[in-house]
Amino acid sequence: MPSPTDYVKKGFLRVVDPAVGFLARHNVSPNAITTVGTLLTIAASVVYATGHIMSAGWLMSVTAVFDVIDGQVARRTGKSTVFGAFYDSTLDRVADGALMAGLTVFYMTSPVHHNIYMVVVCLVGIIGTFLVSYTRARAESLGIDAKVVEPPADELQEVDELLADLGVPAAEREWKKIVSAEGLWYFEARDAKKWLMI
Repeated sequence: MPSPTDYVKKGFLRVVDPAVGFLARHNVSPNAITTVGTLLTIAASVVYATGHIMSAGWLMSVTAVFDVIDGQVARRTGKSTVFGAFYDSTLDRVADGALMAGLTVFYMTSPVHHNIYMVVVCLVGIIGTFLVSYTRARAESLGIDAKVVEPPADELQEVDELLADLGVPAAEREWKKIVSAEGLWYFEARDAKKWLMI
């Protein structure tokens, strides 16, 4: 029996399908879509750093969609390649690092919300983000199965996490709901879970 999440995923795919079809018909490169999504995430990190949390939240919601569309376009046009997967994963780490860096700058420079403890949390988040990729790559180079033991890791799950962590809540519930210690600790705990389960 389909779960409520399955219905949400199917509904989301129906919503983005016209955009996917348009990009596929015009032979837009999936790597170009990935690049644009990453650049928007970097822009969002700058907005976070300047303290405009609500605006950054909406921008992050848009960038999350790109992470679904690039894979859908690649499959529909038959352009799914090993390099494309490598490129997508690499830019994902760039985006993650930029996002956490933006929050680090916010907590370091904000005259009102300066918080050394949250700076430490953000720095640990940056380290954890890259450690996940390094650990898996190193394990696989040694012939160790390093796949993450999780529910099916489709791209929609990643979108759900991004929207829940840094997107819509930031825009709808003000910055205190998303850059609080609780919110960032959840972000970090999720990365730690992935690392431990590799």
